[in-house]
Amino acid sequence: MLIIGYQNSNWFEMNSQQSRTISIESVIQNGNIGTTVGNIISNQETGLSILNIPSAV
Repeated sequence: MLIIGYQNSNWFEMNSQQSRTISIESVIQNGNIGTTVGNIISNQETGLSILNIPSAV
């Protein structure tokens, strides 16, 4: 995801600093979404399920 975010921002002709920022932001947001979806699927009230491990890595 990091590489995809970086390449897409280069496609829009952004400078190197903006490209790095967008790629890092993409990774952070996808990790949060993965954790949320993992909790919804497992329907856990407390703690994290095993479905959240790939998002944390």
